[in-house]
Amino acid sequence: MEEIAKHSQLMNKWWDLRGPMSALHAMNEIRVPFIRDGMVQVSLNERTKTPLLGKKLLDVGCGGGILSEPLAALGAEVTGIDGSKELIELAVRHSNENKKLANNKPTYYQTSIEDHAPKYEHHYDGVVASEVIEHVTNKEMFVDSCIKVLKPGGRIFFTTPNRTRLTQFAGIFLAEYVFNIVPKGTHQYDKLMTPTELSFLLERSK
Repeated sequence: MEEIAKHSQLMNKWWDLRGPMSALHAMNEIRVPFIRDGMVQVSLNERTKTPLLGKKLLDVGCGGGILSEPLAALGAEVTGIDGSKELIELAVRHSNENKKLANNKPTYYQTSIEDHAPKYEHHYDGVVASEVIEHVTNKEMFVDSCIKVLKPGGRIFFTTPNRTRLTQFAGIFLAEYVFNIVPKGTHQYDKLMTPTELSFLLERSK
């Protein structure tokens, strides 16, 4: 609940490209193509403007919809879930104002993946949890729930800071407390994971 409240306080600046969430906006330049190419593998001359048409994607911890909207713009049927009532309301409002999404708005729910999973087992072609798991206490249950909603053969996408001393210095100390690129207190070093640890949880959840 503390993590949810912390992010909810930023709702008024969530879509400010130069505000406290600017890093997440910038990351879309990398993570949107990463998800697109992971979901649909076609040659450059075969690409369309909506390559994710017909694909059901779940954006876990969607916040105000920074990642949900560009995925919907690529044709995906996006469902975004978040524990924050304020951020879900913001996501709905912003998507309604986005003319590019007039015919394909994301669907948003205030819920957790743990509560969502039993109702939507084997429902999604892809699950995205971007910059979320580092805020989760029970990571094993979180990963299990993400796997549970995937269709057989579905794709899952995690992005999260690696637990290294470099991340602690540059990603937390410098980014949060010196240059104010990321809101102070966003990350706790002890909650970060290594790729090996995350891979282990994914293997156990299959």
